[in-house]
Amino acid sequence: MILRRLTDAIREQNWAAVIIEFVIVLSGVVIGFQFTAWNEARQDADREALIISRLLADFTVIEEDVTGVITDLERRAQAASGFIEMIRDENVEVASDAFRQGLGNTIGTPVPAGRSATYVDLL
Repeated sequence: MILRRLTDAIREQNWAAVIIEFVIVLSGVVIGFQFTAWNEARQDADREALIISRLLADFTVIEEDVTGVITDLERRAQAASGFIEMIRDENVEVASDAFRQGLGNTIGTPVPAGRSATYVDLL
């Protein structure tokens, strides 16, 4: 329909009608592009908010895990210093259970949590 009106306006050499039709079509295309850009920006903002919330949750869990590991390492360090004293003092009789527990505290260091799963996904 628009093409027919445009063709009729060109035949009649009605340049004002041709320009008006052209402006209407062009403005429709521009509005369509603006709407698409607005929609993409909104989707990007939603995606950003989701990623930030996932990162926050991941880093909260990692922080709790690292805090637990630090606490465990401090406990192991204290136990290891007691174990070292047991080994150095030749006059002390050491029960095998205490020796095993002291040895167990000096070996097997816990490993803190690794990377955030969300961070790995982003990479």
